[in-house]
Amino acid sequence: MTSYFDVLTLNGRAIGADIVWGIRKLRVIVVYGPQAPAERTNLFTSVEPFLVTNRQGVLGLKPLCQGILEWWEARLRHVSEGKARAFLARSRSEFIEQSETCSAAFFSSVREKKARQVVTGFRDSQGIVVTEECQVVRVATDHFRDSFKEKDVGRGDDFLELLERQVPGDIVQALELPLTVSELEGALNRMNKGKVPGIDGLPVELYAKFWSILGPVLLEVLTEVLQAGEMSGSLATGVISLLYKKGDRTEIGNWRPLTMLCVDYKLLAKVLTDRLGEAMPHLVHVDQTCAVPGRSTRWNLQLLRDAIAWAEDRNLPLMLVALDQTKAFDRVQWRFMFSILERLGFGKVFIRWLRTLYMHVGSRVVVNGYLGDVFRLQSGVRQGCPLSPLLYVLYMEPLAAAIRADKGVRGFLVPGSGGLRVKLSQYADDTTLLLDRDECLMRSLQIMEEFGRASGSKLNCAKSSVKFFGKWRERMDVPGGLAFCPGPIKVLGVSKRAYGLEQLGAQGGTAAMALPPCSQSGLRAHPEAAGPEVAYQCGKILHRHGLARSPVCPRPDCKDEETIRHVMWDCPFAQGAWRRVEGWLGQSFPGFKITWDGIERGSGPCSIRGIIGKVRADMKGRMERDILKWGQHAAVERWKGGLGLVG
Repeated sequence: MTSYFDVLTLNGRAIGADIVWGIRKLRVIVVYGPQAPAERTNLFTSVEPFLVTNRQGVLGLKPLCQGILEWWEARLRHVSEGKARAFLARSRSEFIEQSETCSAAFFSSVREKKARQVVTGFRDSQGIVVTEECQVVRVATDHFRDSFKEKDVGRGDDFLELLERQVPGDIVQALELPLTVSELEGALNRMNKGKVPGIDGLPVELYAKFWSILGPVLLEVLTEVLQAGEMSGSLATGVISLLYKKGDRTEIGNWRPLTMLCVDYKLLAKVLTDRLGEAMPHLVHVDQTCAVPGRSTRWNLQLLRDAIAWAEDRNLPLMLVALDQTKAFDRVQWRFMFSILERLGFGKVFIRWLRTLYMHVGSRVVVNGYLGDVFRLQSGVRQGCPLSPLLYVLYMEPLAAAIRADKGVRGFLVPGSGGLRVKLSQYADDTTLLLDRDECLMRSLQIMEEFGRASGSKLNCAKSSVKFFGKWRERMDVPGGLAFCPGPIKVLGVSKRAYGLEQLGAQGGTAAMALPPCSQSGLRAHPEAAGPEVAYQCGKILHRHGLARSPVCPRPDCKDEETIRHVMWDCPFAQGAWRRVEGWLGQSFPGFKITWDGIERGSGPCSIRGIIGKVRADMKGRMERDILKWGQHAAVERWKGGLGLVG
């Protein structure tokens, strides 16, 4: 490090590489920053938060560092005075004084005339709405300082014991390999351009432009940070920006905190995120689709849609329970989170790296351009950090495992699965329960309450809702104190309403749980179209549900193995469909009979040989691509049996 960073000391103690890196970033801005007057004005203003944060850290260092700091502060004073005079000139103010000092009171009067303020006031702990900028920032800072305090929770051993999956050994070793410049560069290339920078004011574009210079130096800095196990300066400080959600604007709880982090921190976090992503398919159940490579929210939506369709078509009792977590990311307790990582088999080195990103870090709240004081974070995962979604998914996995393992929660019976019951569907903190008994809901709520005592999470009953379908479609009483949803229930931003299998087929959906009726529009067009239509629907079921989920036929009252011949012909449910086809075609072809041999040979007006071949080739190709993309273990986990189901 001495080749680039001079050894600096403060009160006889060596200064960390991250502090030196922060100071040198100022020199980079001076030399390579924009030269146009307007652009340099914006640049100087953006660096102001960095100077405020790091001023105390560089006092007492070499005169060169002090000179850099003083030069920047002088430039900032000049820029501030110029902006103030320009504002007054544009407003044609009559009280311009040539010697006016740009004091805090002066700028306060200027900002009061600006109509583009986002926050007009916040309600403090006494219920009083404060509107002065300094008080608004103070209320916001106190609120988030309290939100990110460590909560008094239990150990949660009962939930940890339910985690049976482990990180494979080869992935454990790969997670702890030293950082490389190529990893950092790959992470940089995938970062979005034009985003708000962190407290140092340095955007992604600057790193991309001068990566050949900054890359090797940044690698040395981050490597030393991980070895030391502690960050400081701009690396350890985030800026919380508030995003309004809905409701009373004076209630700070109606504002979502988004943390703006420096690019160098995000590069380190993104590299660790990429590595952790390789382990996620081995650790997270298929019920959870967030932050797991290869999974999609479509899995959640299709499951819920098909469950509703099946319940409506068979008049079965079904309740969907949409659960909402209170301040989900903010209430994550680090002690419980790291206990989960240890239980899942992550190596000590990788866990220590993750601790480095979360221990001894702080944040500052920015409201209408005013920065609050730095406060230390003691809990939560920051919204804005690439690692947060993955860590939160692992944090919630013990809860999902407890619900799946509890015999008091029955879940919704998947037809033709041999007794398999789906109990929940998850995407990050959005959890939807599929239940068919009231006592199952009560037991689920009890499990969530026990999990909250162990982890710090808290269910928001006011925003959690229940919708009934099938046999219960007219029901309105909700057990457990949750709210009843009178209209379509919204899951992942999509409204779910009652419809049967026939409507599902008309919408072009994948009838994943039953053979849909034959298309009547095709019959009206030509009698011979009925055979291929039914064959196509059979192939679609085999392709989109059967082979991808279970080796057992998905049709009701049928437990035979799901092969192409069985699904297309031997299953009694399929036989009923072909008998209907025979009746329709008999009107045009008297005495016509459908046989499996005729279908395989391609004879007759309803051949499906081409469909069978296409399904075989398509499924084989998809399986091979999945093995290359996720590995043998993850691919087999997704396909539940592999290519043996195709024959």
